[in-house]
Amino acid sequence: MLRTLLERVIEWLAPAAIITVACLIYFAPPEVDSLLRYERSLILSGDYWRIVTGHFTHTNLNHLLMNCAAVVLTWMLLPIRPRLDLALLGIAILAALCGIALLVFEPQIGWYKGLSGLLHALLALGAVLNMRERGSRWWGIVLLAILSLKVYSEWFGTQGSLLAQWIGAPMVTEAHFWGLVIGGTVATLVLFGMGLGELIARGIAAMRGSRSPG
Repeated sequence: MLRTLLERVIEWLAPAAIITVACLIYFAPPEVDSLLRYERSLILSGDYWRIVTGHFTHTNLNHLLMNCAAVVLTWMLLPIRPRLDLALLGIAILAALCGIALLVFEPQIGWYKGLSGLLHALLALGAVLNMRERGSRWWGIVLLAILSLKVYSEWFGTQGSLLAQWIGAPMVTEAHFWGLVIGGTVATLVLFGMGLGELIARGIAAMRGSRSPG
């Protein structure tokens, strides 16, 4: 029982780390937010860390609370959860890719705060990876379909005005779109790599079998 409890605690350390970092930045002196938030002009001037750290900054307390709740919900919706080290590495990579996508493809966005783009990437990643597992395949398909429909409605119509009013800032739906694209792409590449690795392993095993005596 104690071992099971410990495994559950470890399983939730990654989202706890995300929430802790976001809260520390928010409640730190204003200079910290100014140093870490996503600002296109400053990134192009050499502040490259903002590509990642900008995701963990927030406009106000409502924005922070909404994203912290979204982190918990996102983690609950991921039946397959990686080891802590892999989870933290994956979060850092997805955050960097989302920031780079905004920098390259959305030049009109001068500043950005919040975890929503990263969370969309995590959900898309989890949905596609679950499609590989027979027991959770339909869950992955449904999750990806809902996420895609949400992003589609934001892109072509609904702008989330109520949420925008609540957090006191416009919704950057472009971040949601690129999060979906990046999460799905990374998951596809991971699955391709896993499949290629299995194919190579089978080939090596077959070669060894053919060379064995008798």
